[in-house]
Amino acid sequence: MDMNQVSEHVVDPAIAPVVDANAPQAQEKQLTQSQVNKIVQHEKSKLEEKYQRELAALQQQRTQSDASTSSSAQNPADTEEASYQKMRNRFVAELEENQRQAVQVQREAAARQTVDAYVSKMAQGKDAYADFEEITKEFDPAAFPQLAAFSAQLDNTADIIYELASNPSKLVTLDTLALRNPRQAQAELLKLSKSIAANKEAKSNADKRYTPAPLARLQPSKVSGSNGKLEIRDLRMQPWLKG
Repeated sequence: MDMNQVSEHVVDPAIAPVVDANAPQAQEKQLTQSQVNKIVQHEKSKLEEKYQRELAALQQQRTQSDASTSSSAQNPADTEEASYQKMRNRFVAELEENQRQAVQVQREAAARQTVDAYVSKMAQGKDAYADFEEITKEFDPAAFPQLAAFSAQLDNTADIIYELASNPSKLVTLDTLALRNPRQAQAELLKLSKSIAANKEAKSNADKRYTPAPLARLQPSKVSGSNGKLEIRDLRMQPWLKG
């Protein structure tokens, strides 16, 4: 049950954010969303400052232009506009690259959290089902990355994967839905999660209500006891008294 490849296919964190406070943290420090935002804002500020410095330098160059350049073949205004546009395009390209890198950092952090949550919750299945490892050994989370990621968000991940691994047709149906409509697949997994939880709770309550039937009460014997003395009724039954 290897999750090493899931991070390469993890779903967009904007669609499926995975934040599990109970999941064990990875050895590598993970960036929070606020930290990612600070990095993005810091880099954006640096680029804007650079842009403003270059713009100021360009304006100063225009101010200090020699009047004699006005007689040159090329219009100074055109030269300035071309320089301005080139600088602006470079600034936009650098800003977009910065944002792309920030999104990549966010995706990688979300992928690590997904893997940690999945592995931690799947380990609980061994205590819940005697045949858990046997049933789920063929389930490859890397082959169903979206289902694995969605399931990792729910409390009873092990129950869900056990159910899907036990029912290949249901697994294929939900996987197809996850590819076509991720949000609907999430909704269906949530329904499955609630159904499993409700069934387990009902079974637990039924087990608690069940008590063994009490032993039957002893009934008094219909055979009359004897103290060794013959009564009149007994004497009349003796053959030696019958003529």
